[in-house]
Amino acid sequence: MNTNNFTRLSLRGLLQAACVMLLLCSLMGWLPVTHWFLELFVHFRVQYFVLGLLFVVLFLWLKNNTFVWLALTICLLNVMVIFDALKLIPHEYVDPDNQRLKLFHANVLTSNDQYQRLVDQVLSAEVDVVVLQEVNQRWLNKLQALEKRFPHRIAVPRSDNFGMLLLSRYPINRQHIHQWSLFELPNIEAELDAEGSAVTVLAVHPPPPVSERFFKARNEHFNQVSLRIKQLNTPVIVVGDLNTTRWSAGYRAMVAENGLMNVADGRGFQPTWPTRLWPLMIPIDHCLVTEELVVQDVNTGEAFGSDHLPLLVELGF
Repeated sequence: MNTNNFTRLSLRGLLQAACVMLLLCSLMGWLPVTHWFLELFVHFRVQYFVLGLLFVVLFLWLKNNTFVWLALTICLLNVMVIFDALKLIPHEYVDPDNQRLKLFHANVLTSNDQYQRLVDQVLSAEVDVVVLQEVNQRWLNKLQALEKRFPHRIAVPRSDNFGMLLLSRYPINRQHIHQWSLFELPNIEAELDAEGSAVTVLAVHPPPPVSERFFKARNEHFNQVSLRIKQLNTPVIVVGDLNTTRWSAGYRAMVAENGLMNVADGRGFQPTWPTRLWPLMIPIDHCLVTEELVVQDVNTGEAFGSDHLPLLVELGF
């Protein structure tokens, strides 16, 4: 066998092996998830789909029909899951005279020192409510320029990446700091008086599922969020770095139990993390709303030094 033939066979074999591995990853995402490691395969559905399409083209070019069908199977397995995020749905618009609320959310990354870039972005967005996460005392001191625009605030600075800050243009009727999950992490609840209409913001940041203990803690955090929503009698906005994509079982249970809608539904794929590895970016920052609220617009903001992109949401009610 000459060198050129051996190279072609080796390349073909590597492509086939990679295609089989991608199929296994796609199938593992369909298994009932009871272990943190298995859940990792759930989150990269869009990447699996794109790679599946690439394999379809490559194996068509190589005239390998068996692996063309294998690659098409990969595409099908994943598009069935991501369809809700990618499909285009008619957008419902509220009367211009109705109340609107614009919200800005960002995980600032505690070690990030690009304070002014965030301040400038918040001010230019002309929002009514700001929720920032991973805020420590240093970040809190650097955000004083926002006090004039947002006279009402709830601050829970921490040095462990679970600090939080809520800023509001609207008065805060009622507030509470919940200590949820097995680690008793802070979560801000604020009932806002949005020009006569009461709306509750739940700012949550569960732990990342990087081990079995953290996986259980995150899911327990979701359970606590669900229980609290059921106790509220106002429209509810749940916003935060949820450390999951919409395809995890814990997330789906929380959404289904409370009739929540992800504001990104029908608005395409809007990943937020990790900004430094853009081919692997997935949507783990979410804004979920109850049925009284109508989504007007949602976009990711500009990078400002964090490993997360901001979320900008406009709601009507």
